[in-house]
Amino acid sequence: MTANHKRDLHRAEDDAWTRAMELALTPVVAGAIGYGLDRLLGLVPVFTITLLVLAVIATFLKMYYAYDLEMKAHDANSPWGRAAATKAAVKDMKDMNEKAPAGSGRA
Repeated sequence: MTANHKRDLHRAEDDAWTRAMELALTPVVAGAIGYGLDRLLGLVPVFTITLLVLAVIATFLKMYYAYDLEMKAHDANSPWGRAAATKAAVKDMKDMNEKAPAGSGRA
């Protein structure tokens, strides 16, 4: 096993632990804050349930978008991603040229 492979393996393990802790602790902390607010204000567990649900939704959305961003970066560095990015850039340039007003200097 090479040094680069070990480093990548440890980095992936660290990322996994970070995500696991975030997934477990964020709703717990939000629920505890909600419980404290409920006790302070003398309400039924409105804030507890609300903050807990919002924390779970926010955590999953954050993980989804982080994963999506990682996969886009991974694909952009791959041979099939570079070709798609080049095609998209060419298409964007053509669209820009078609939408340019007459006399704007764009061909």
